[in-house]
Amino acid sequence: MATMRISALETRRDELHAALEVLDNAVIERGIDLDDVERATYDAHTAELETVNVELPKLVKREQDIARSRELTASLGDATNRNHGAPVGADTTGVAVAGDVYRDAFGAPNFFLDIYRAGHDRDAAERLNTHRELNADVVRASASTDLGGLIVPKYAIDKYQEMAVSGRQFLNSLVGTPSYGTLTSASVVIGRETTALPTGAQTAENTAFATANWATSALTINAVTIGGYADVSVQSIQLGQIRQERLFAEMLSRYYQEQERQALWGSGASGEVEGVFNADGTQTVNGGYSANAFGEVYGLVQEAASKIEINDFREATYVLMSPGRWRSLMSATDSGGRPISGFEMSSPQNVGAAIDGQGNKWFGGMRCVVSAKVVKAGEDDTVMAVYNTDAMYFEESSPYSITADQVVIHQGSIRYVNYGFMLFSPEVRLNSLCLIQNLGAPSFPLRPVS
Repeated sequence: MATMRISALETRRDELHAALEVLDNAVIERGIDLDDVERATYDAHTAELETVNVELPKLVKREQDIARSRELTASLGDATNRNHGAPVGADTTGVAVAGDVYRDAFGAPNFFLDIYRAGHDRDAAERLNTHRELNADVVRASASTDLGGLIVPKYAIDKYQEMAVSGRQFLNSLVGTPSYGTLTSASVVIGRETTALPTGAQTAENTAFATANWATSALTINAVTIGGYADVSVQSIQLGQIRQERLFAEMLSRYYQEQERQALWGSGASGEVEGVFNADGTQTVNGGYSANAFGEVYGLVQEAASKIEINDFREATYVLMSPGRWRSLMSATDSGGRPISGFEMSSPQNVGAAIDGQGNKWFGGMRCVVSAKVVKAGEDDTVMAVYNTDAMYFEESSPYSITADQVVIHQGSIRYVNYGFMLFSPEVRLNSLCLIQNLGAPSFPLRPVS
């Protein structure tokens, strides 16, 4: 049976053929060509008919694919808790409303269950077709034609993306700054300043101002692709063992964590960006392989900040460290056992670090960014960084949610795919970044033995 969209296109195709035939017959009967108005109508109908003839076979092919998929999955039987729910385009009272088919509302259809059931449930297939048409501008091609290119509803992205993005604290510090933008191309070439423009006093009237060649080097930053997929059994979907919304949230979280890992430790090769701790030509401070006490770390951070402010004439605004080092510093006490770091409702004698009432972390007068990805996998916690966001360049696309595909339906699985793109470089202004290296591992006060 044809879908409503297919039926509408078939009807329109027949109407256009009939209208063109009337105009052709008029030319034959009159023995003269069409006038200007008739010619414009004829051309418009012809163009519309060409569009219909392109779109209609695609929709018919997709319906045939769904029918074949239905035959393959018929043995699985109907779902034990069918996705009854509100009609397409209706709220919980059944009144038609504008917007997408899938919404975060009681009784609304479940997008994730419909993906599976579309193979043997015509109502689910119709809902997915309507959702696809409403979101045609963001649909991306997938590996097969069976339910390929389905984009997760906007409500799910809005609901779970904020929770997931918390896994990339360093990159979040760049969002909203001049360093950040929306990705629009596969690569960018920017000028990296190597010799600053001069200014100075004019020694006398009619004498030359200070001058020098402004030296820059071209820095090419290429977009990288980050993505992953999960094959989930139809049993876990159909019997409710997995909450698909939570699966989607977990995939988003892993996506943002991989962004963070590459931004800090990416190799610059094999499809990765070059990360902060692998950047070339940045300023450095050596921790001497043993520094880990509060006073030692405090002094190294201030030294790194001074290098940025002396050599780049910019204020050092952020200090980056691992959760282990942050908690180690928070555990430090003075000789009287009072904490050196402060937090809301505390009043220590000396405050070198603090957590304010909004939950923001501060260290040495700078915002502190605490990221688990500072510790490279398989290595010790020995590095920190101080930076101004002018040192960075960061563009990203929105994650292309997931693509639902049935390439593994023959084994009783459904595939969820999540991917996106990013451009990143920590080498725009090398003197706006200072790495603190060779620190001692974080330590905590010894506990008394009872």
